[in-house]
Amino acid sequence: MKQAFCESQTISLCGEWDFLPGEATLFSTAANHNVCYGMTKAGGWLGIDDTFANTNAWRRVTVPHDWSAELPSDPGASPSGGYKRRGVAWYKKTFFLPEAGHSRAILEFEGIMSESTVYINGTLAGRSFSGYTGFFCDISDMVVWGQQNTVAVRANADRVEGWWYEGAGIYRPVRLHLLPETHFEPQGIFVHSRHTDAGWYAKIQAKLHCTIPSTLIVSIRDKSDTELHRCEQEIVPQEAPQTLCMELPLQNPPLWSMDAPNLLTCQISLENAAEADRQRLHFGVRDLQWSADRGLILNGVETPIRGICCHQDHAGVGVAVPRAVTEYRVRLLKEMGCNAYRCAHHCPSQDLLDACDRQGMLVMVENRHFSTAEEVLRQVDSMVLYSRNHPCVFLYSTFNEEFWARESRGARMTRTLARRIRALDPTRAITGAIHMDGSSLTPENASDAMDVTGINYSLADYAPAHARIPTHPILGTENSPTYATRGVYADNPEAHVFSAYGSSAFGPHNALEETMAAVARAPYVAGCFVWCGFDYRGEPAPYEWPSVRSHWGFADSCGFFKDTAYLLKSYYAQSPVLHLLPHWNHAPGESVRVCVFTNLPKVTLFLNGVSLGERDIQNCRGEWTVPFAPGVLQAEGIAATGATLRDTVRTSGVASKLHIVREGDSDTAIIHLEAQDAQGTFVPDFSHTVCFQTENCEILGTGNGNPNGLEADKASEIPCFHGRAQVLLRLHPGALLRIFCGALDAENRETLLRL
Repeated sequence: MKQAFCESQTISLCGEWDFLPGEATLFSTAANHNVCYGMTKAGGWLGIDDTFANTNAWRRVTVPHDWSAELPSDPGASPSGGYKRRGVAWYKKTFFLPEAGHSRAILEFEGIMSESTVYINGTLAGRSFSGYTGFFCDISDMVVWGQQNTVAVRANADRVEGWWYEGAGIYRPVRLHLLPETHFEPQGIFVHSRHTDAGWYAKIQAKLHCTIPSTLIVSIRDKSDTELHRCEQEIVPQEAPQTLCMELPLQNPPLWSMDAPNLLTCQISLENAAEADRQRLHFGVRDLQWSADRGLILNGVETPIRGICCHQDHAGVGVAVPRAVTEYRVRLLKEMGCNAYRCAHHCPSQDLLDACDRQGMLVMVENRHFSTAEEVLRQVDSMVLYSRNHPCVFLYSTFNEEFWARESRGARMTRTLARRIRALDPTRAITGAIHMDGSSLTPENASDAMDVTGINYSLADYAPAHARIPTHPILGTENSPTYATRGVYADNPEAHVFSAYGSSAFGPHNALEETMAAVARAPYVAGCFVWCGFDYRGEPAPYEWPSVRSHWGFADSCGFFKDTAYLLKSYYAQSPVLHLLPHWNHAPGESVRVCVFTNLPKVTLFLNGVSLGERDIQNCRGEWTVPFAPGVLQAEGIAATGATLRDTVRTSGVASKLHIVREGDSDTAIIHLEAQDAQGTFVPDFSHTVCFQTENCEILGTGNGNPNGLEADKASEIPCFHGRAQVLLRLHPGALLRIFCGALDAENRETLLRL
């Protein structure tokens, strides 16, 4: 009988898993000799007679999953982790393996926090020692083809890898790769571009296993699926894996940049008469160069880095962030004027890199652990292999604020890490985020082993660091943490809040204005990354309980902009910016500090049509002191183009309705709620609770951006914080959401959304 044709396939193992918090019971009888004997054998590692499955109280969850986000805030837990407990838990799932001639079955876990052990059919399949790097388990020999198989995972989140909220569990996607005998090595394809005087080329490197005569077929296509180049090559079979390299000319390809993030597709297949492994990768054609005096040069254009640092958690869902929410967060950063994202302080998800590829955001990928132990070198390999096909990735960081970086051993370790990175990807520059203590100035330090000297905070180190190594561009890898609480306009230590005027910098660190001035006056500084994009759970300094989140984000934990987002945008954006604050609901006669954040040279303020004077703008801000009178406050300025910009705030009445905005995708809905009066004016002091009822959808999480909020992250209700709240939903066909708020007008209290 002729064998059926076999093709590679990737099966998502996201979705429903059984979950068990705490340690599992492996056997119910006494640990006698027979029990111990059975548990040492293949298939018996998780107990015998299915005790592991049947004597434990499993419940059903959806992976990706962060169990820590589901727990209540606990004053006895660590403030660094946002007062959430972690611990140990188990996951298991049964899946069917088709009997279709595949020879290899590879399990991929993109992220399990933080140490994990994987079992297939009761025997060990793999281990990981970091929650921030993906890993693969070859389970080909352990599975039963054509039958059900069981994967079980022990996730130990007690080990701390960071001083921020890290979450717990299988928080990134799980995939099963089924491969024929002739196949590409997982992550074995590397596609990137090269530019010469003769034009553009796509360079392709493919590591493959081929034991019978096969053909390698490569097709490069643009976004309209027009083929730009095609080639075929006969492969001579070998018992050992082999690596093939080719360089394909591209005639006038569309280039990838932040303003025009054009992506091409590389369709590459390895096939013969019996089987085929077909892969499809997106890549970008672009040229990255670094200059000691001009910084980053992208496609021949000097490109200042207007960067921002971000942790990965989001209100309501912790670190199990849906793809649609990741896309939303990147879009918000682009709206702030940012063009570069620093992964703080670890490897990113594939969803993040995909979003940055599509939206045009450079990414600095960062290694979590500063060590040259073989385990950490494996983590570095994983970081590079997950990153190197993404055009958004422009820089690898080997560490963040390591004390050893100022020593000779720090230099040695950085050299070793750099060699490991370059062995897999020689196309990107390498940096490290040096500590804020002059570490870049010691006689021998980690900056000696970098391509770009990365300095956190220490503006005074820029000039001497450049004098020490004048061939290195300098990059401010972390700068200007600015305290602000959305909707608050006076510091109040007792309430653990900060004014949103952007006047409070963290401790001894430089204000945003000082950082931007230092970068602007030094041509050898390529730009900077500010701290940080979004409030995140944990690190609530200078406060502790009940502060459970940081106060440094330019947006809150839901992504709602603080006023300081517009201050940053005034420095970063290339288009005119004008933003007026605060709101205009105050006590009669109250003396109000009025401010504009803008990149215009002059701004005039009007109250109810009467001019209150023009201000020359210094450091992107102008200020007035205004006795409050209800009505309309308006700022007006003229851009260099001659266009007039205006921003307006109005005194609102009582809240009458909720303005509802929905975004997301077919899997996830992001629902933004804003209190408004009957005329549609935002009501900034609205704090009433909004309730939710769902049909054919599931609440993933709720939030309101309050850094001191102790509400559950996943609930059927949420109080508004300064007029706003958010709910995230997992959608199914026919999804309905009922939104109810009893504080509103009777005709507006309930809204039904068909999703």
